[in-house]
Amino acid sequence: MPMILQTEEYLMPRSLPELWAMLRERPEAKLIAGATDLMPQAREGRKGENNFPLLIDITRVPELNRIERRGEQIWVGATATFGDFLSHPLILNHGRVLTHSGRQVACPPIRTQATIGGNLVNASPAADGTPALLALDAEVHLARVDASGEVIRRQLPLKDFLLGPGLTALGLNEVVLGVAFPALIPGRDGTSFYKVGRRRSLIIAVVSAATVVRLSPDGTSFEQVRIALGSVGPVPIRAETAERLLIGRPVTETTVREAAAACVELVNSRSRKQYRRQVVEAFVFRSVMDAVAEVGKAMEVTRVG
Repeated sequence: MPMILQTEEYLMPRSLPELWAMLRERPEAKLIAGATDLMPQAREGRKGENNFPLLIDITRVPELNRIERRGEQIWVGATATFGDFLSHPLILNHGRVLTHSGRQVACPPIRTQATIGGNLVNASPAADGTPALLALDAEVHLARVDASGEVIRRQLPLKDFLLGPGLTALGLNEVVLGVAFPALIPGRDGTSFYKVGRRRSLIIAVVSAATVVRLSPDGTSFEQVRIALGSVGPVPIRAETAERLLIGRPVTETTVREAAAACVELVNSRSRKQYRRQVVEAFVFRSVMDAVAEVGKAMEVTRVG
């Protein structure tokens, strides 16, 4: 019989200092935010223990839900939701690949609940947020409180945070504070996200591709390229060979097709391998071309303005 999520105590801190105080006293606590993964897992009995002595809801901690500019970077707090990515001006202008991926996350009610921090900690190979963040060259910010009450912080590249299905570099009693990535430049940087699954709605990705490109000032060659693939192996990955094949070369379909073909060997899944290879090649080509087109539209607007 399916189990439900049970808890003996439910706390909701209103600030980071309050959260650290709770975790110092009760390090065994389970953190919860949108619960869009935890609740289904509990209902279906997929993650073993479903009775937690203490749940701490972190959605009311202001420091964790901010989206703001910090110098040359965009900061996205751990409890920012995929719904936020559809309308926040900093994401729309400087991290638009998150907007593209956010539109394909489940359905509107889930988008308003599902958090980027939960998406990272869940560490699904098919996660929608991680390929977009990899393409943004994001880093993860973590913190924990020790027995003396000192808060110890660290940060690491997202690619080093994801270790395998359901596995991350999150340490004992550590909390994901958020992610930071270099702000994209409107009119120079273009983005795109593609995803396919087994059904039309609420799909889990069989393949996903996120792309960020920066073109030369005249728009004729690739200056920077970051391509990330999801659901092709144990963790989402960067297509670094394809990126190198594009950087410094002219923006042509031939160049992009060559780079897309190089991504086929990155498929390392146990099932539907040949299908995924075909989709990856097509997705990378279309994703890069769409990202280029996004730059072109922005350049046209700039010229008209």
